[in-house]
Amino acid sequence: MKDILLNEDGSLMIKDGDFVAGENIIQQQAMLLATHQGEFKHSPEVGVGISDLLLGEELLEYRHKIRNQFAMDGLKINKLELYDIGNLKIDAEYADNSS
Repeated sequence: MKDILLNEDGSLMIKDGDFVAGENIIQQQAMLLATHQGEFKHSPEVGVGISDLLLGEELLEYRHKIRNQFAMDGLKINKLELYDIGNLKIDAEYADNSS
């Protein structure tokens, strides 16, 4: 899926005075993982808040959150590995495969 892209610092990517659009599935996944619920005022239920995992060890809870958040955002998870803190692997694609 094409969407507006962000720079590494989270700012809008701009080239020649215009927004840059492109494939964004990795960016989309990163934003879902990093965002805490309530950060997006228009969609307060969005976000996994993965940084909170560092304060606990509820790996099953976070695997569940990741699956739910990705599904709500139109992503299908083919493989999700989170069995120890600091080792997360996700293979996901767009659920409708019409990217």
